[in-house]
Amino acid sequence: MRVIASNPFGQLSQFSNTVTTQTFNGGAPPGSLAGDILRDSNSELSGSIGNGRLVLVRAPAQTFSSNVRVTISSFTPPAVLCPGATSIAFSIVNDPGLQPIGSLYFSFSFLPAELGTIPASRALLLRYDPVSNTCVPLETSVDAANGWMTARINHFSLFQVGTVPLTTTAETARVFPNPYYAARDGYVTIDNVPPLARVRIFTLRGEPVLDVKANSAGLLTWSGTNGHGRTVASGVYLVMVESGGSKKLLKLAVIR
Repeated sequence: MRVIASNPFGQLSQFSNTVTTQTFNGGAPPGSLAGDILRDSNSELSGSIGNGRLVLVRAPAQTFSSNVRVTISSFTPPAVLCPGATSIAFSIVNDPGLQPIGSLYFSFSFLPAELGTIPASRALLLRYDPVSNTCVPLETSVDAANGWMTARINHFSLFQVGTVPLTTTAETARVFPNPYYAARDGYVTIDNVPPLARVRIFTLRGEPVLDVKANSAGLLTWSGTNGHGRTVASGVYLVMVESGGSKKLLKLAVIR
């Protein structure tokens, strides 16, 4: 059998008796995946970034203010990036260098052995924040049976799979970013709360906006909407976190 191949630009090779195959990765360097996210339509980018790891990015329309070209790469993280995390790490960048103005979803495959001593139920994707030199936990769902994780992200940076210590008191709760710029930040994160803690959000007049529970990792995100999915107005809101006999009241500014 003789083989002829065509590259993505329609150029044909010479006939050959032997052939090796490689999935086109969007023109990114080996071990990376590149593709376009369009401003005005829902976009998906999927493929392999080497070593058999599959990745998928799903971005709703209007996630970016213009079309962007996204590159996803794996890398070996330094021990100081997210201490105690696993070796599963990603870099996500784009050209032009715009940050999302909404949230998008990043999924990837993993092997159970890669989690080490971290239970799959406690695994999270962490985003490295170079400004504060900290790792921010992201809302993450884990499909251990099929070896997939999906995280909701609102910022491109370096990412690493790890976990966060569980707290037993609401007094450690925090909310960020604060103020929350709805047109820029994508969502608010409320974390460092006990698993399944009750979180309520009120206006300054005491009108209820939201009443939900944190997930099993002591984390939840809020997109600036009420329980009916309607966007809230600019202003200062009260965030009440309750667990057991402990409570903490936080103030959050929303700017539209």
